[in-house]
Amino acid sequence: MSNRLAFWIAVLVLLAGAFLRFYQLSSLPPGLNEAEIVDARISETVRQGRPEIFFRVGDHGREGTYPALLASFTTTVGGGVLTTRLLSVFAGMLAMAAVYALGKRLYGAPSGLAALALMAVSMLPIVLSRAAVAESLTPFLTAMTILLLSRAYPIFGKPQTGESTVTFAMLGSLLGLSFYITPAAFTNALTAAI
Repeated sequence: MSNRLAFWIAVLVLLAGAFLRFYQLSSLPPGLNEAEIVDARISETVRQGRPEIFFRVGDHGREGTYPALLASFTTTVGGGVLTTRLLSVFAGMLAMAAVYALGKRLYGAPSGLAALALMAVSMLPIVLSRAAVAESLTPFLTAMTILLLSRAYPIFGKPQTGESTVTFAMLGSLLGLSFYITPAAFTNALTAAI
């Protein structure tokens, strides 16, 4: 398969995935769930000028990076259910692109397209992209972690091309940022350590 054909197929699959993520975004799922309301309230706290690294919510806590991202995004774009969920949709779209790039790098264009198509139409990634919660960034962070690892180390005995110091710096920054977004990102650190 030529790179040009794979690119255009990937664009079509990304458009199909975008349609599934944007279709009736403000009404499906109806209303905001409890986690979305908590993150929206924390983002309002951040918007009022009281950012924190860790927010205590009842018996548990929340990291402060996602609410800060949500506050800056909704301040720029506007408030409401639709715009609150847009950040997660964009993260889901970036995750699909990262999964395609990862699959293509590791196994070739057909495998990258298969992984992209599976992520574009699977229920869990779609539902996660439609919820305004910090965990919606996890697929993107995980795919980028593995993609950067594949760029940092030689694959299939091929010598490393380019500067790996920059790749390792990007990987470390991504892992550090992901710790402040969601506890689920700790599995990314285990992936990088292995």
